[in-house]
Amino acid sequence: MSTKRSVYKKNSPNNKLVVYLIQRDIFDDLQSIDPIEGIVTIAKNKLKYSKIFARIRCTFRYGEQQLDDVLSGVTFYKEFFIQTKQIYPIDMNEDNDKYSDVQKQLIERFGDSALPFCFTLTHDIPASITLQMDNRNSLDDNPCGIEYVLQVYASETPQCTIGKQNAVNLVIRRLTLAIPKPDDNVYTKEIIRPFHFHSGELHITAILPKDVYYHGESIPLKLLIDNESSNIVRRLNIQVIQDVQITLFKRRTMRCIVVDMETEEGFPINSHTTGWNETIQLRPSLQEIRGQAIIRIKAVTGFGGRDVQMELPIILCHARQQQEIIKAEEADDLIIEEFKRPAAKQRQTTKEMEKMDSY
Repeated sequence: MSTKRSVYKKNSPNNKLVVYLIQRDIFDDLQSIDPIEGIVTIAKNKLKYSKIFARIRCTFRYGEQQLDDVLSGVTFYKEFFIQTKQIYPIDMNEDNDKYSDVQKQLIERFGDSALPFCFTLTHDIPASITLQMDNRNSLDDNPCGIEYVLQVYASETPQCTIGKQNAVNLVIRRLTLAIPKPDDNVYTKEIIRPFHFHSGELHITAILPKDVYYHGESIPLKLLIDNESSNIVRRLNIQVIQDVQITLFKRRTMRCIVVDMETEEGFPINSHTTGWNETIQLRPSLQEIRGQAIIRIKAVTGFGGRDVQMELPIILCHARQQQEIIKAEEADDLIIEEFKRPAAKQRQTTKEMEKMDSY
């Protein structure tokens, strides 16, 4: 019994180019990296240009898109073209055996109009990331961060201006695949804080079963508090913060609070009280945060005492879905899906694309 898998499809505005992308999430485990592969079908007798190219574009946006329109002549992004290949006319000396199983099934389905392509990224380029700037920003704006786009276009040369009607753009994600540690390797941090105007010390211990989590996975944060001081602990404030280091003109660290919660259950913890413990479940979602994060714990104390704060760095990574490693056995096992961005990522066409020449 064979297993079905999805292949993502997107048409050019004039429907003369159709791209079938095998997977949209590219994983890098620092040993090997998934290829960006698929096929392109074309209407050869209707194309204005005689050549078809494909390239991988990396865009780093470090300012809001609306600023590009306000400040004439100033843009807040950098673009890099990582690889460019000519996929039509086909190189007749190319070895067909190097095509993947799914590419072969697509070629079998679409026949001579199928043009296969394959890119392999290097390990030294950054992972896809979205910087959480301001919740008031429209979801239709291009996000700040790093984004990769597969561009397939018809042109005479790879460097000339791309016509909007003759181009297909598909956003892909380059993700670093991290493997969470076993549950028996607990991640513990402890802080002991004396007070200037109170006797004794406050002991706080935070325990996590591991320091690497998948997006959407519940993070059980266990807290142990021994209040051996004469002060009281009124409540706890817990935050999950996106932590990103950016190097462009100079290095800077960007932090944004994506989860902010307070708990007063079991409080206050009176002076000289020990043995308080509680497990708090945190679940930052994929839309809220990506990459490295910090769990910040702040104990709000009584009058005359400074609040006690500690931080635990963690990593949020993506889980490789089962579909991504399944190989179809027959052409009929492939499910063609329209390539669409998730609702949280839908954005307007970029200003650069709007300036493209029409066909």
